[in-house]
Amino acid sequence: MSNNTKNKQFNFKQVLIGLGAILIVFGFGWLGCGGLDSLAERIKNQCSVDEFDEQNDRTPNQCSVDEFDEQNDRTPNQCSVDEFDEFAKKNNLNFPPDKYTVYEATLDKFIKCIGPKDKSVGDLSHYFKVLTHLKMKEKCRLKYEIIGDSFASKPMINLDNIIIDKSPEGAWEAVLLSVLGDQFNLIWHAGYSQRCIVTNWRKFYNGRPADEVSGKRVCTEVDMKTLSSWDITPKVEINDDETATVYYCIFNAWNGFRRVSQRVHFDTGKLEKPVTLEQFYYNCRIRF
Repeated sequence: MSNNTKNKQFNFKQVLIGLGAILIVFGFGWLGCGGLDSLAERIKNQCSVDEFDEQNDRTPNQCSVDEFDEQNDRTPNQCSVDEFDEFAKKNNLNFPPDKYTVYEATLDKFIKCIGPKDKSVGDLSHYFKVLTHLKMKEKCRLKYEIIGDSFASKPMINLDNIIIDKSPEGAWEAVLLSVLGDQFNLIWHAGYSQRCIVTNWRKFYNGRPADEVSGKRVCTEVDMKTLSSWDITPKVEINDDETATVYYCIFNAWNGFRRVSQRVHFDTGKLEKPVTLEQFYYNCRIRF
């Protein structure tokens, strides 16, 4: 190897050693000037995610109510009864007087028990603790099964062996079971079948100023002016042919409000399909 080549290699090694020495000097200088202490202090002063949530009284990894409302374009908080009355008076809305009937009381109780109780998968016999004017034929139980696939599955209730008491309460409870009894475990596309029965505009407006699906306000002032003419108090008429006609209002986030009538057959325990009397369209525009 020539002397020139050796000199070049020697010079290159000297450059690397020199750079390393400079970095070491600067490193010790940074530590000496409090760099390590500064870094340690910063780490010390930083809290964990759990500590931050605890300090701010927040559920771990979840946003606050205000942040959620802002992100989802929801109306913060819900209005009180007094605010609803003021709203109605301001817009000259003449809502039918509130009538908290036995039908609405039964509805409120039934909503709380919808779905299987505890681990009783496939069995809905506990429904009859609320729906006391209905019962099953001897040796029969109220059963359901899950139909569909991973893209859309929902429960299907077998209503073939229901005995309906020949009374207004019996007819109303048969409608509740038919319309709301399967409103649980709705997977993916089956969510389109979500529905509820509306019995009181004041209660609906106060309890749900925003649609639970889309987060948008369902009833604007214009909407309420139209809907205020509807009397949605549940009604039951007993007919002369072993049937009853039930009048009620149903809401779905993709179809809006429908005021319907439905015939209930006491002798067979069957219900006919609801007939639409009035409809107010609304679509939350959510797509599953």
